[in-house]
Amino acid sequence: MGKLTSDKPKCMIELSSKETILSRQLRMINDAGLNSVVITTGYRDTELVDYCENLDLPIEYLFVKNLIYDQTNYIYSIYCAREYLDDDIILIHGDLVFDMEVFKRVINSPVSCMTVSSTLPLSEKDFKAQVIDGKVIKVGVDLFDHSMQAQALYKIKKDDWDLWLNKIIEFCESGKTKVYAENALNELEGRANISALDIQNLLCLEIDNLNDLDVVNNKLKNEITLLSIIIPTYNCEHFVSEGIDSVLSQLPENCELILVDDGSEDGTKNVLSSYEGRQDNLHIIYEVHRGASGARNTGLDRAKGKYVTFMDCDDCLKAGFLKRNISLLESDADLYIFGIERVLLDGSRSASTLQDREFWNISDFADEYIRTRAMLIYSNCNKFYKRSVIEGRGIRFDESFFFGEDRLFNYSFLMGAGSVVTSSEIMLEYIQRSLESMSTKYDPDYYDRIMKLHHAKVDCFTSLSKGTTEEEKKLFEKRDLESEIRKMEALGINVNERNN
Repeated sequence: MGKLTSDKPKCMIELSSKETILSRQLRMINDAGLNSVVITTGYRDTELVDYCENLDLPIEYLFVKNLIYDQTNYIYSIYCAREYLDDDIILIHGDLVFDMEVFKRVINSPVSCMTVSSTLPLSEKDFKAQVIDGKVIKVGVDLFDHSMQAQALYKIKKDDWDLWLNKIIEFCESGKTKVYAENALNELEGRANISALDIQNLLCLEIDNLNDLDVVNNKLKNEITLLSIIIPTYNCEHFVSEGIDSVLSQLPENCELILVDDGSEDGTKNVLSSYEGRQDNLHIIYEVHRGASGARNTGLDRAKGKYVTFMDCDDCLKAGFLKRNISLLESDADLYIFGIERVLLDGSRSASTLQDREFWNISDFADEYIRTRAMLIYSNCNKFYKRSVIEGRGIRFDESFFFGEDRLFNYSFLMGAGSVVTSSEIMLEYIQRSLESMSTKYDPDYYDRIMKLHHAKVDCFTSLSKGTTEEEKKLFEKRDLESEIRKMEALGINVNERNN
């Protein structure tokens, strides 16, 4: 790789000004909820160790140095780390770039697997996997019969890994240290029971030269949808166009709008049908009635954006908001929070805003919220969420909740987030259409639901906060409970009676 690796390991080659191959891998690992990583090192290992630790991810690293890295292949690096690999493992080459969707499929596989592609042509220089009846029999560069293009991204169950690792140990202790680890695997002739996981055209490529780097960078640039905006619709024929038009009038080509009709019984579907085919980045889905949470979940299943956001069907995106703020996403935070402007029935307006701040450690954000309780954390409609965090942690809206589901979603997201940016910009107009809201409708389980939300909130922020005292955390819990009690009493709920 020439100058690109003259002063750093290949895994630290930059994919962008803010991301290297390794940082991309580690952020995906963290987003998937994995927190323990064994990294084998060799060339310029001190720089690599410092780099990983400075990423400030909540990952427990174990670095194992191959002291003769310049005389051996990675089979010997695995041998050096063998005593720490006594479980199911995810095995990733350090110069491999892949999509989060690929990684999600790997870690969710119920069996041992290796990533292969049935659609890509066989490359002369890269691994091929000889696949018979869906099983990987051999892996190598020179395999072309019954083979698929393959990359060194594996999930190996412990029993299968034990077989492979024992072969690796046998190879290394007999002096075979300059071959691939897959040479040891091949001697098992399929007994390791590794399935071929066909990812077809999804991105999964090892960076061996400048051409590979160009291919990856072009694919990342051309295939990334930056933002998915999800709007559930239900019985809103008289005002839904206002919200849709407020988005389409400013929607960039690299963003998408997803409309999910939740089984409307009025003319909403007719209104939506009038938008069909208008532009490629507008998607309309019709489904049976499940509630707003179910519709949002459908939108998440369809979303392609690096980030996602939500709007309600009676809200409007502020004019020019996307043009002014889409560049914020270049900072690559996990969560962005914006202000909201409420438009009341009498036409009066009331804005809730934030200061422009950056919290690159989630603990700092939790500390601030515990002390101020003023970060507009409840709503889903004033936030940009990094989708890899959502998918990595399997977060979806609780469809059994008809209010407060947005809070539970946010608390789950924050537990997996690493950074938050708040902005003084107002994102949307929350337009009051009637005096009634879901939070004011009678619900016999209202008290129990509110208490669940209260406990979830307290658990989230007190566990994330590292810079507040126990006294501050207790005061936060007390004040939040008092606030919820006041709201319930305003609705006529006898809290004392429920506590007894």
